[in-house]
Amino acid sequence: MAVATDAMICTITHYDYIILTYASIIHTFFVSLQQKYEIMAKNLLNKYVWLVETIYKAKKISFEEINQLWLDNDMSEGKPLALRTFHKWRVAIEEMFVVVLIMIK
Repeated sequence: MAVATDAMICTITHYDYIILTYASIIHTFFVSLQQKYEIMAKNLLNKYVWLVETIYKAKKISFEEINQLWLDNDMSEGKPLALRTFHKWRVAIEEMFVVVLIMIK
């Protein structure tokens, strides 16, 4: 009995160590992932604010003009603003800030 108990204790200790090791690795992974997403969220929020400010300053502006101003901005990294992305941002802005962006054709 004592041998089996010692083996069980040893096995449990070994598994505990493995679980703690994996838990530590997983925790580190999720902390780094959280930091990455916090940075991404800040960047996305900055883009939303940029879009609202751009439209507000212009009073009336076309998507083509927004896209040109976007390309002139460092946040664009030289990539044009896709129409689909613009609409995703528009919906997010409307939900987040309770601001309505009206499209006039």
